[in-house]
Amino acid sequence: MDKMNGLVAKNLTMLFGSLIFMTTLSWRLSMITLITVPLIFLVNKVFGVWYDKLSEETQNSVAHANDVAEEVLSAIRTVKSFACERFEGY
Repeated sequence: MDKMNGLVAKNLTMLFGSLIFMTTLSWRLSMITLITVPLIFLVNKVFGVWYDKLSEETQNSVAHANDVAEEVLSAIRTVKSFACERFEGY
């Protein structure tokens, strides 16, 4: 727990230090950065939900394809035996 508290304190110090440094260099660029960062998180959230849905659909499709392939491959022996039935009588 102490390591986590130290890590949080270090990251917060770096964040505020970076913000102060950015505003002393160019307050306009700092404002643009502070406005765009939340937009980036919002876009990531929206596309993350879309990607999760698409990923689940893809996984279901692959599972169905695997089921069909397994069924076909397991039925090959049965199909071969029915194909050879007419030759067994001779």
